[in-house]
Amino acid sequence: GHAARLQLVAQSIPSKVWVTRVNANEFQLEVIGYTLDPAALNEWVAKLAASPLLKGQQLATLKVEQVTLAAPKVGENLTAARPRWFFSLVSALGKPTVMAGSKS
Repeated sequence: GHAARLQLVAQSIPSKVWVTRVNANEFQLEVIGYTLDPAALNEWVAKLAASPLLKGQQLATLKVEQVTLAAPKVGENLTAARPRWFFSLVSALGKPTVMAGSKS
């Protein structure tokens, strides 16, 4: 169910990824957030796709965009100036099969 899929996402998030929003229903799972390392998304997406909890769903969209950050202020932590990437991952059920020859 939904709780198990949310738990899968929560327990598998890589350390260089933070999730800001999760939308889930019986047809689609959408995960949105940021990462310091876009390569960290590859293994995570593969792990999610291999889970039996997402059986029958396929990766519909993975979008990654670099976020422009302002220079750090004097005395501000330098890690705040590290490059960041926004990501959006959408996994959706395949289209249902239409049975031919069915009568109304």
